[in-house]
Amino acid sequence: APWFCTDPLLVFFFVTAMACARLWMDAKGRRWPVGLGFFACCALATLTKGPVGLVLPCAIVVGGLLLEGRWRDLWRFPWIPGGLLYVALVAPWYVAYAMEAGQGKLSTVLLRENISRFLHAWNNVQPWYFYFGRFPLSFLPWAVFLPVTVWALVRLARPEEKPALRWIALWFVVVFVFFSA
Repeated sequence: APWFCTDPLLVFFFVTAMACARLWMDAKGRRWPVGLGFFACCALATLTKGPVGLVLPCAIVVGGLLLEGRWRDLWRFPWIPGGLLYVALVAPWYVAYAMEAGQGKLSTVLLRENISRFLHAWNNVQPWYFYFGRFPLSFLPWAVFLPVTVWALVRLARPEEKPALRWIALWFVVVFVFFSA
């Protein structure tokens, strides 16, 4: 239907994946359940809107761990079991789609509608600085929180709060740069 938009559902799964990742980063004990929750949410985001549901969250997790200097945690994140869970959740849909629509349609969905569209945009082509002119209106309600986050990060935050604030700022920057590219 022309009135249906998958973006809100993508945002829901994306935000939930980010919450799971942050919980994993802040946990002291058993953290594998939220690590797997991260990948389950990425799988649901992928089923909603394509590989962006995995690419952006993983970029933010890697960037966040590197930004915090947590090199060892970069290797402790449940990449392998989480990746297997991700594939177990996503692959059945792609297999079923390929069986129903054919391999050509599947490659169109995966390659043309996602990868090629990112690398060589053909619809709604804008210059790289397009979102700078559209910010903050196009980014509501998140645009409201960015100045507050930056101000809190610089002026208010106690040392133990700064990693979470840097995480929010990194989250914004990664998404903004990705869609500007």
